[in-house]
Amino acid sequence: MYTGKDLKVFRESRDWSLRRFSTVVGVSVKTLQVMEKEDKPIPLQLRLALAALKEGIHPIE
Repeated sequence: MYTGKDLKVFRESRDWSLRRFSTVVGVSVKTLQVMEKEDKPIPLQLRLALAALKEGIHPIE
């Protein structure tokens, strides 16, 4: 299960800004900020986008 902390680590490991990451996964910057800060489990849609990215598939292509 991904949490906000995992989300931040994932984003930072790719040297992506919040803005870039929000564009890639289709979530607002504000939503990502809240998720990263609260460190709660993230929604299924975002977990699926992260799984696609890990496999080299860009979710909005």
